[in-house]
Amino acid sequence: MLKILVVDDENLVRVALRSIIDWEQQGFDFIGTACDGYEAIAMIEKFQPDIVITDLKMPNMDGLQLIKKLKESNYAGKIVVLSNYGELDLVKQALMLGAAEYILKVTIIADDFIAMLNNIGGALASEKEMKIKKLKETIKLKQSITIMKNDFFKYLLNDENGFEYQYIARQIEEAGLPSVLPKSIMFYVFIDNYEEALGSAKFDDRKMLSVSMQKIISEYLSPIPDIHIIDIDHKRLAVIIPLQGFKLIKNTPEKSAGKIHDLLKLYLNIEVSIVVSTEFEGYYGAKSMYSKCIKAIGFKFYSGNGSIISISQEVTDNKLFNEYENELRKIWPLFEENNISEAIESIKTIIGYASMACIEPILLKKDVIRLVEILERKVYNSSLMKGHIFESNKEHICNAETGDQFIELVSELLNSIFALLKTEYKANYRDEIKSIIQFINCNYSKKITINMISKYANLNESYICRLFKNETGKSIMNYINEVRMEKAAALIKGKDMPIKNIACQVGIDDQFYFNKVFRKYFGVSPTDFRNSKKSSNINCH
Repeated sequence: MLKILVVDDENLVRVALRSIIDWEQQGFDFIGTACDGYEAIAMIEKFQPDIVITDLKMPNMDGLQLIKKLKESNYAGKIVVLSNYGELDLVKQALMLGAAEYILKVTIIADDFIAMLNNIGGALASEKEMKIKKLKETIKLKQSITIMKNDFFKYLLNDENGFEYQYIARQIEEAGLPSVLPKSIMFYVFIDNYEEALGSAKFDDRKMLSVSMQKIISEYLSPIPDIHIIDIDHKRLAVIIPLQGFKLIKNTPEKSAGKIHDLLKLYLNIEVSIVVSTEFEGYYGAKSMYSKCIKAIGFKFYSGNGSIISISQEVTDNKLFNEYENELRKIWPLFEENNISEAIESIKTIIGYASMACIEPILLKKDVIRLVEILERKVYNSSLMKGHIFESNKEHICNAETGDQFIELVSELLNSIFALLKTEYKANYRDEIKSIIQFINCNYSKKITINMISKYANLNESYICRLFKNETGKSIMNYINEVRMEKAAALIKGKDMPIKNIACQVGIDDQFYFNKVFRKYFGVSPTDFRNSKKSSNINCH
């Protein structure tokens, strides 16, 4: 329904125009009248009429002045001029200023007036349709150009593609890019723990998440002209920023990267790591720098997720590298001693040296995995473990994004290996020993004596004690306590239960004695074990 506003200083004319037509029945919304140009402008701003019917001669602001004001403000509607005899010159001026039609007040006929307004309405609809069509074409063209630019940069930055100058130059021209990239900085934005991030992000659609990231980055960098945001894939973006642009946002590249990190965390609830390149120039410079960024993002292995990593000319410190190798040599003897906890601590120390010595994480991973593979050969020689079990873990270990993830995965694998070795060792026990071990594992929560075991196995007490020691390397009572302490440790870590109750559950009524035995096996009291953040890394000796 078209909205109509009438502007005339004569009340009689205003009343006549309101009443000679049943506006609503004819499909119009008569929003009101104004007595001069000033009042009309206020109503136009408020109601946004489609057609303004205005007199030419009015006090304060006349019709011609009103038309000028409306055209200056890019009024989208149409203007119809009301005139009297003898005002032909004024009508011509009004038409030249942009009025759509004119009508003599004394010759207004309702049907003709309605027909004229309908024609104007049709013209408005056609113009609106044309504007929408042009807008869609413009958007489509911009999208096409954006896609073309993105495809070009993805091709350029891909290491698998060479740098054929003539082809690159042709693509640059077709994409409407400058012939030479100015001195620039590159941001390499990487979504940490992508699948987890996608689940916690405010957008669960991969494409929408990437588009949202680009919008946030683009908005922050909007004062800088000629930035290029390249959608590498669903979890990586590259951003090329003219070096001089950082003066416009009054920030260093590193602080700007930190700001982008914070904005993405705030608005999308995702954690990203960002590599900030050194200065480069030209398209070949961009290609070379991108390769350095890919290499540099790996160093978040040491610094953790959410890192801002600056590319610099790092030189490996020979002294630290030697410390790294010396620590690496310590691991195998610890494996031989079945000392997992110290081996893990040693690996943590190695990670620290590797970080300071700027050793690529992939090399560190290979060094540690090589040692684990040697250990695994002991298991492969048994019937308990096949190679594919390790292979299923190997990929996860190699792909660990951070040192913490790497330690966790290696710890799990080592525990699995040593558990299997222990099982293999037990598998070679005599049947009598297997039976005793089964009895202890089933009855550790009760009081167990040598006499009870002797009766269960139907063997002499002295013989049982000697046989058990020879087979397992431990006395029966030490083995019982070991089982009880392992079970107690699991309960302490897994349940918020009083220590006294836990002691009873593993067959020890005397809490003082329980505490003494627990400290012997774990080196700390049960309470300290529970409170320690490192309790998961403490193992029974």
